[in-house]
Amino acid sequence: MAFDPVRAQQARDYFISLGYAPHQAAGIVGNLIQESSLNTGARNRGDGRDGSDSIGVGQWNSDRARGLHRFAASRGAPVTD
Repeated sequence: MAFDPVRAQQARDYFISLGYAPHQAAGIVGNLIQESSLNTGARNRGDGRDGSDSIGVGQWNSDRARGLHRFAASRGAPVTD
């Protein structure tokens, strides 16, 4: 799946708004493009070290994926939000 350059620019701008330097923001976004093509619904079944699915834009698995689910639930939002 190809990434959306508009979404990539929005993500870069977001990290810059948090105080990251442009080159740092670009590095973060570049990594997320490699992980998931910036697809918040990305899922790689069973590829975690413990056999868990890797999910989301950062391809979190195991404890991090469970943390993402808890975080989303605490805000009444879907994990893909």
